[in-house]
Amino acid sequence: MEQVWQAQFYPDTNYIYGGFKKLAIELKKKDRKRFKTEIKDFEQRQKLIDKGIKFIISELTEFEIKNSLMNEEGLTFSQANHIFQRRIVECPIYTKIAIKSVNLDYTFINWALQHKFGLNDAFHILIATKLKLIVITKERNIEKWQKAYHNVWSAEQFQDYVRKL
Repeated sequence: MEQVWQAQFYPDTNYIYGGFKKLAIELKKKDRKRFKTEIKDFEQRQKLIDKGIKFIISELTEFEIKNSLMNEEGLTFSQANHIFQRRIVECPIYTKIAIKSVNLDYTFINWALQHKFGLNDAFHILIATKLKLIVITKERNIEKWQKAYHNVWSAEQFQDYVRKL
């Protein structure tokens, strides 16, 4: 039976990175052949799947996750790529998409600078706006994000939404 996805979200990298990081830590433990983390995370992911939740992952998110795994966890590109691909393939709540076009122009650049957004965060907002998706973030300055784009939820808001489903 095919899964019916009721709600699609655009998670900021900081919201989903922890799961990838756990896999990296398990990978670095040479005495273990299986990723113990996969077993621990299964129940939580299954709840989201059962409720029809889908996370849309852009190329920017993929870049940030792999880059962080390499820089923060000391993985090679091959290891970081393996962890990313494994998690995406084995976890049906994630869907990778290719962003065909986003307008990087002086208006966008000036807007990002005026509102003191880093380029990656500004692009995440631009992508979510283009796709008309709700952003989930753990950003401390969520009010700034919400002023920039009205569909930004905190991790707590998302969890409340999931509990009500």
